[in-house]
Amino acid sequence: GKSGNGTDKYGFSVLPAGYYDGGFRSEGNDAVLWSASVYSSYHVWYQNFRSRYDYATQSYSGKEYGLSLRCLKD
Repeated sequence: GKSGNGTDKYGFSVLPAGYYDGGFRSEGNDAVLWSASVYSSYHVWYQNFRSRYDYATQSYSGKEYGLSLRCLKD
């Protein structure tokens, strides 16, 4: 939803907890989640859900950053 908190039309919801890169950043604006997919030996894919702009992006980052995890049960 436009508020940044809630469920979209597919039933997926995240809270914008931000990320950590030596300091906490973007709390209340972005929900940044690690992917299970590795980009390289030093990088992992992540999803960034941007609540302020109502869209999501995908990119990769170094493994040293603190991003959120979303666990799903099989």
